[in-house]
Amino acid sequence: MTTEFETWHVVLIIVVVVCVIWGNISLLKYANKFNTVKSKTNELMGVKTEEPEHVDTNKKADD
Repeated sequence: MTTEFETWHVVLIIVVVVCVIWGNISLLKYANKFNTVKSKTNELMGVKTEEPEHVDTNKKADD
């Protein structure tokens, strides 16, 4: 049993797939603007994130 699609079916399937991919990429870019998404995810997973310590390069070493 073979199923043959008409041309407009194939075009419609391709358009839907491209729109879904485009929508997902747009949502990921939009969600990346918020830092809370990353911190909430880490909080839920129990990952502790530490801020890197600021090293002052202007200080002279003690001799």
